[in-house]
Amino acid sequence: MPSTVFAPQGDSKANPLTSYNFQQLGTNIDVTAVPSVDGRIGLNVTISETTLKAADPGSQMNIPSTNNYQSSNTVFVKDGETAQFTAATDRISGEVVRIEVTAKVVK
Repeated sequence: MPSTVFAPQGDSKANPLTSYNFQQLGTNIDVTAVPSVDGRIGLNVTISETTLKAADPGSQMNIPSTNNYQSSNTVFVKDGETAQFTAATDRISGEVVRIEVTAKVVK
């Protein structure tokens, strides 16, 4: 990701200095299972996602930016059961993200 600062020069002219920083993209999913007293399984789920944002149509500048999404929650399910963890809609693009979790006990 580019980052530009303007350093002053001798005649009060600004000299642009651009550096580049690494930005990790992708999805990270962390899950821990916790047994409950009623036979269900508690799934502590944390999801974070970073993606490149599409450039605005007609924009003169081609500067990359990112979309970031993060959600944490605990979902209780029975063995083999599926439950919706979260759902979100991007306000600009209308893209819908829905995440479901399923627990299967390995014996």
